[in-house]
Amino acid sequence: MNNYQHILGKLEAFIRKFYTKQLIKGVFLFLSLGLLFWLFILSFEYVLWLNQGWRLMLFFVFIGIEAFLLYRFIVVPLLYLFRVRKGIDNRAASKLVGKHFPEVDDRLLNLLELSESDQKSDLLLASIEQRAKTLGPVPFTEAVQVKESYRYAKYLLIPALIIGFIWITGDLVSFFNSHNRVVHYQMAFERPAPFSFKVLNESLDVLDNEPLTLRVTTTGEVRPERVSLVYNGETLVIPGFESVAQKEKLAITTKNLSLDTVQRNHIISVLEKCDWKISGPNSASELLELKPSTLRDKMSKLGIKK
Repeated sequence: MNNYQHILGKLEAFIRKFYTKQLIKGVFLFLSLGLLFWLFILSFEYVLWLNQGWRLMLFFVFIGIEAFLLYRFIVVPLLYLFRVRKGIDNRAASKLVGKHFPEVDDRLLNLLELSESDQKSDLLLASIEQRAKTLGPVPFTEAVQVKESYRYAKYLLIPALIIGFIWITGDLVSFFNSHNRVVHYQMAFERPAPFSFKVLNESLDVLDNEPLTLRVTTTGEVRPERVSLVYNGETLVIPGFESVAQKEKLAITTKNLSLDTVQRNHIISVLEKCDWKISGPNSASELLELKPSTLRDKMSKLGIKK
């Protein structure tokens, strides 16, 4: 029965190669689908800037989907490969081999059926050995083309192209910062300002007691209405970034001390202090001890607009 045992060994090698092929295919599918879903999660958070509760849900959805993909495409083939879970048996393997090799056809399956016969006569054993000998030269493992699994590597190009597009647009760092917000869902994050400051001075080194003129500009979609510099506890307003209300604000000088001017400047100062909140707690009307309707009438009369 040496020839028959050799056939069983070849079927075992075929089954191992079959699940190795499934495992390689699963690795590429797991990486491709996992990366695509990860990019989708990051895009969702990048656009919406969700709060802590929504980010918690997003985090667990991400973990759940990734765990499912890992189990489906990697863990399951490994369980079959190491025979932890029952997979295809010799009969199923013989059918696959027979489909690939026309000269084998049903001969291998018939051989297995004969070997399972309860009546083991010398004639039957000789027949099994003879049939096994004729199937011995057939390379069963060549029925499994492992190279076919590498075709699935092309799907990795999809997430790679998406990342490349984000990199070209110049927003790669901001995009991947959303990963940090999803992972640290318990922390509070604020949207970054839609502008950034740029100091135009070539050097900030000055001699003692020499004045320094600080030249500042901003880049971005929005221009701030007010820019100030805090130095030694003192707030210094940088000119050139005043709001509309500040530009309309008349300076109190000896040539312009009318009651309307003083009143207008005072109301604007209080409004700016309250972030232009007219009514309610900590509002301008409360600080000025006026009714909200009275304050609105005065603002209309004095031409005060935000």
